[in-house]
Amino acid sequence: MNHLEFEGQVFFEAFSIPESDNNMVHMDQNGCAIKPTYLIDRWKCGSDAGVFASFSQDASVKVVWSMPIHRRRVLWKEWEEVILKEILTEYCSIANTYNQAQEKLRRAQSGDMVELLSTKRIVGCTTTAAAKYCEDIRAFNPNVLLVEEAGEILESHILTSLGPETSQLILIGDHK
Repeated sequence: MNHLEFEGQVFFEAFSIPESDNNMVHMDQNGCAIKPTYLIDRWKCGSDAGVFASFSQDASVKVVWSMPIHRRRVLWKEWEEVILKEILTEYCSIANTYNQAQEKLRRAQSGDMVELLSTKRIVGCTTTAAAKYCEDIRAFNPNVLLVEEAGEILESHILTSLGPETSQLILIGDHK
């Protein structure tokens, strides 16, 4: 209905539940309260306006209700595609904003890391830290890299942490 309010005014009018007098609740043939989607659900299934069929409608609204079922399905599919594209566009925009915020946060958190590392003679880390902080380790560019828990993984997983100046890699792991 939100989409139709701006893109299909005639359909929005046709599917809007009429206001009731004295704040009374509209009821269907079974005595149940009518949901806000009552009319659009009936239209989509190929039915008439149900309990609202006798309400006065202008000619353009009557055309909406007289559409054949195949035309209704085509329109419904078009609306679904447009709405899905809008949702995906919004999702991508939010995801990009999130990714930019995460990157900004990561840079802020690791900004001091390179300065801290550059003041040290020896830096040791686990394989997990070597993978997690590979960019910081590469920026620090140590001559010697000491990695603990190396028996847990393949050597190739640590290669990402090596900088061009690294001349020695010491892997410490299980003696077996």
